[in-house]
Amino acid sequence: MKIALCDDNIEILDFLEQEINFQFDDFFSINRYTDAGKLLEDWKNKKQHSDIVIMDIKFQNQNGVDAAKQLQEKYGTHIKIIFITGYPEHASEIFRAQPTFLLMKPISKELLYEALEKARDLIQEENEKAVYISFRGCIRRVKVNDIYHVESNRKKVVLHHIDGIEETVQKLNEIEKLLPDYFLRIHQSFLVNMNYVKSISAYTLETTNGFIFPISRSKSKYARDRFMEFLSMNN
Repeated sequence: MKIALCDDNIEILDFLEQEINFQFDDFFSINRYTDAGKLLEDWKNKKQHSDIVIMDIKFQNQNGVDAAKQLQEKYGTHIKIIFITGYPEHASEIFRAQPTFLLMKPISKELLYEALEKARDLIQEENEKAVYISFRGCIRRVKVNDIYHVESNRKKVVLHHIDGIEETVQKLNEIEKLLPDYFLRIHQSFLVNMNYVKSISAYTLETTNGFIFPISRSKSKYARDRFMEFLSMNN
């Protein structure tokens, strides 16, 4: 697994790297950043993505919560964010993103280990959740959390996910039964992962990766109620 460390204090980065290597040996590979903007820039290259981000809440001219929120909106809420701060009054800010843990400075080694173990266990649990799609005569495994949306296009069903698209002759109703309840059916032709919803109105839904979908009249109230329920349970 990969970890990105982001703090403008070099001593804290040294401490984090030393303790992670000591406790977890070579289990994690580590990238270090003193600038949240540089982290966001690097992530435009998929090879620079990390499974876990340990992020300071406040930088001199940046907001770590804003940066973490951008990462999750653009690349997926499966990214585990561990926030760190020396200011308890800023702790409530973390819930604007979807945090895994909050560490207060000075950082406790034991709590750092606990946070990383929690993040690791969540990732491993999520990685076990996948759907198997019939695709051109073979079976393809696709991680559920990587799926943005699923659409029915004539006689084909297309899965849009982090690595591209997959087409299958399976019906949308069949795919829907395989997916967890955070996938929302908004139309006879569209099924959307609510983790990637940017906004929703009476008759349209926009995702964080730039797609805009129609919501059928019959599902308008249902879709908004389901999304509000999803938000209340995940914030």
